[in-house]
Amino acid sequence: MKTRDRFGVALGTGVAMMAGLGVAVALSSHPVRPRILCAMPLGTGGYSVYFGYTNETDETVVEPLGSSNEVLPRGTPITSFVPGSSGAFPSAAFVVNGGPDEEISWTLGPRTVRFNDETIRCPLEVQRPPPEDVTWVAPKPVVVEVPPPAPEVVPEPVPETPPPEVVAEVKPAPKLSDNSPKPKPKDPPKPKDVPPAPVALALTGLTNLDGGMGIQKGEYDTLGSAAVEVNEKTNRPSEAGIDTGKPNGTGNVPAPAAVAPPKRTAAKVKSRPKGEWPADAPPRAGAVLVRLSLLVGIDGTVKQVKVVRGAGPAFDREARAVGLRAVFSPATLDDKPVESWVPWDVEFTPDDF
Repeated sequence: MKTRDRFGVALGTGVAMMAGLGVAVALSSHPVRPRILCAMPLGTGGYSVYFGYTNETDETVVEPLGSSNEVLPRGTPITSFVPGSSGAFPSAAFVVNGGPDEEISWTLGPRTVRFNDETIRCPLEVQRPPPEDVTWVAPKPVVVEVPPPAPEVVPEPVPETPPPEVVAEVKPAPKLSDNSPKPKPKDPPKPKDVPPAPVALALTGLTNLDGGMGIQKGEYDTLGSAAVEVNEKTNRPSEAGIDTGKPNGTGNVPAPAAVAPPKRTAAKVKSRPKGEWPADAPPRAGAVLVRLSLLVGIDGTVKQVKVVRGAGPAFDREARAVGLRAVFSPATLDDKPVESWVPWDVEFTPDDF
């Protein structure tokens, strides 16, 4: 081979390597990764595909509609991507409906995810919303005719017969002769016993203590002897169990001072580790999400990990290890660090995704 030909082959190989490197840099430059959560079959033979995403930064990324953010065959994707994951099914970023012969895909930056036969299907026990291209018809209500009630028969009133009038028989008064004894007049009725009129009770021994009037009370909270002198031992405070500040309990109770609510701040992430596909995990067509709950200590490190929604033993084990490596700024209560629980999602994607 001539020197000129060798130089041309080497130059072509270098250009190809630089082009491949440029594609790799472009693929890794976009911080948001699109993904397909699952697909729901429709009665028309098509599918409803649920799309999600993962923002690997700590800031909201905006990608306007266009060639770098579009879906097929129809639909409008979202343009604002908050940090973290959009969640698992049925919580999706958006849903795209397609027919049996249509391509369903989402292009975001340099990445494109497409629905195919290997895409996982959504669980059927979750209630799904009706797709846009299917019209649901509500069943017609069944009308049951109820016969009208029979008219109530009211009996005619029976005329009442007035009672016969009673005529009192008047006997003539007997005639009194001059020799007959005359009846004695009856004594007027004696009045019944009338209670005496109430008499005002004059109390003595009432003492004015510190501007208040003390009333004497007996052993069982009844009015006792007015001869007892009012003093600090015999006078009862106005409110039991409350120290009014005065010996006879007549002082005003001061209002309690207002207590300000505690100042709380949530824990903030400082280091977000990524999950790697476990070597012993079964192959899957899409991304896998494991939801955790992390106990962040006062030094910002993770003390305990709980699996809230797992995806299998291999993924749960790897997610626990990833959660223990996260670092936070601890939560505070009145500017003092305290322990707190923080929700956390770990996403696994296959190498060819």
